Amino acid sequence: MKVLQLELVAGCLSEHQRKHLRNLALQGMPNEVCGVVYEHDIIVQYQNCSSNPEHSFDAEIDIGDVGVKAIWHSHPSGMDGPSADDLKFIEWCVAHDHNFHHIIVTSKTVNEFKAKLIDKATTV
Repeated sequence: MKVLQLELVAGCLSEHQRKHLRNLALQGMPNEVCGVVYEHDIIVQYQNCSSNPEHSFDAEIDIGDVGVKAIWHSHPSGMDGPSADDLKFIEWCVAHDHNFHHIIVTSKTVNEFKAKLIDKATTV
């Protein structure tokens, strides 16, 4: 059986880029905002198409694009880690070999996570 393991990483964003993401999160309040960090550290914001944008995000992102370094979205609530829905999405991505980082942005923090599936020893 495989289980999801998340690691908080320093990542590759500069302080300027982190500040930019925090500003985007503030501008988008009370809704979640989302986007992609592409190669060459290009940050792109996508429209949040969620039917419940205050609590989730949904966007037309080509996650198969080899230029995707990370997917980011905000948590207006201030929760600086992945939600239950985020964990399901992250697990799906890793299971389908989309091994980019996942970034959670709040008004105060930018946390970058690396995920992998590991074998869980079964006990009898």
